[in-house]
Amino acid sequence: MLFRSGSCTPKMAAELSRAGHCIMLHMPMEPLASDKLALEPSTLRCGMDGEQLENLLELALAKVPQDEGLNNHMGSRATCDQQVTETLARFLRNRTGPSGNPLFLLDSMTTPSGSSSLMRAAALRFELPFRTRDVFLDDELDPEAMTRQAEEALEVARNTRSEEHTSELQSPNTI
Repeated sequence: MLFRSGSCTPKMAAELSRAGHCIMLHMPMEPLASDKLALEPSTLRCGMDGEQLENLLELALAKVPQDEGLNNHMGSRATCDQQVTETLARFLRNRTGPSGNPLFLLDSMTTPSGSSSLMRAAALRFELPFRTRDVFLDDELDPEAMTRQAEEALEVARNTRSEEHTSELQSPNTI
């Protein structure tokens, strides 16, 4: 389950975690079109120094202690920024989730073609567990589009034997 900073109550996260769901912080990160969007105050932005980035990460993770990992919300600009990605990976390096496992980093691959993201390189440098998403389930909120994406996710799961899928709980259609 993905929860943007502040959108998940500790009670909800605890209940979902007890039910066996993996809770992951969906951290807002600066997108390429940042001048056209109203960004959340907790957004990791390019140009922030390491202390500012770490403070935002600390606040976000403290709100939901059940987090087992972190995923970027938007972030097409921030995931291409060395300062942001290395600070993020260095910060997560010595953290563990409630399972006792190191926190993982999952890249939503929001950059055009995903090719310019530096998240994988930062995760490798700081020895973090790392994955990338295969399918956006709810990039489009139309129920038919979401059904097609869910079918694609099932096909990926069959072919890779993966049982991990990500989705934002941003619409009744998602659930």
